[in-house]
Amino acid sequence: MKRILCFSTLFLATIIFAQAQDTTAKAEPVKNWTYKGLTGLNFAQAALINWSAGGENTISGNVYFNGQLNYKKDRWIWENVLNTELGTMYSQTNDWQKTVDKLQLTSKLGYAQNKKLYYSVVADFLTQYAKGYSKPTDINYLSNFMAPGYLTVAAGIDFKPSSVFSFFFSPLTERLTFVLDDSLSLAGAFGVAPGDKIHAQSGMLAKLAMDLKVAENIQIISTLDLFTAYDDTFGNVVVDWNTLISMKITKYLTSTLNLGLKYDNAVKTTETVNGVDVERGAKVQFKEILGLGISYTF
Repeated sequence: MKRILCFSTLFLATIIFAQAQDTTAKAEPVKNWTYKGLTGLNFAQAALINWSAGGENTISGNVYFNGQLNYKKDRWIWENVLNTELGTMYSQTNDWQKTVDKLQLTSKLGYAQNKKLYYSVVADFLTQYAKGYSKPTDINYLSNFMAPGYLTVAAGIDFKPSSVFSFFFSPLTERLTFVLDDSLSLAGAFGVAPGDKIHAQSGMLAKLAMDLKVAENIQIISTLDLFTAYDDTFGNVVVDWNTLISMKITKYLTSTLNLGLKYDNAVKTTETVNGVDVERGAKVQFKEILGLGISYTF
């Protein structure tokens, strides 16, 4: 909870800074279709031969893409975002293992009430590419493609005080959780009933998004999704927060900091006690990846 509060404070402070930056932005010619994005590849490697202090050889890398394709004409606005990343690491002890895995597509259609307020409909799809294991040596996997998969459809209002920040709120939200893998479905993973492959929930959604260029060589892309269902779990908020900070060193050489924070009461954790896996409650999940590699901004 302290981490969530800390990140929330940082996020709000950045938004305030973004508002100040946007008021000084120069006017540009209006275009109906616009696109922008950031993609890159990070790589790290360590080789040890007769190293007295110990250690092992490792190789790691991840590829990422965050692109936007938007349309705006008269009172209509249509925003599309593709956010995807995949990373892996090799070590002599653990062989190859996945480090990061995400595929997310968001589409939002809005009609303007005024210059800052829109009536909008949002569709958001989220899953991963490959199987995920607690440890590379495990036989049983914890996740797979479309296990879980999430499809969220919501209708509400979208507040856009500036070109770099938006706040969407919907009291009419339908969230579908897919577990299409047979073994994970039978285990009742990710909140579905054992044997079922789809779990539907109605609820409310708040979605915050920011794309801020802090300086000529520093860009911050951050999204925060908050969802709670209209059932006996009301008040248990599903949190999905992702932030990508890109810091250009040269035209193509870039350092990136990728942060992720999640909490879902339906995603339980397990702990091995005396060789037996025991289910525990949900926990805050946190991810941090600092990388150096090549990138391209468009």
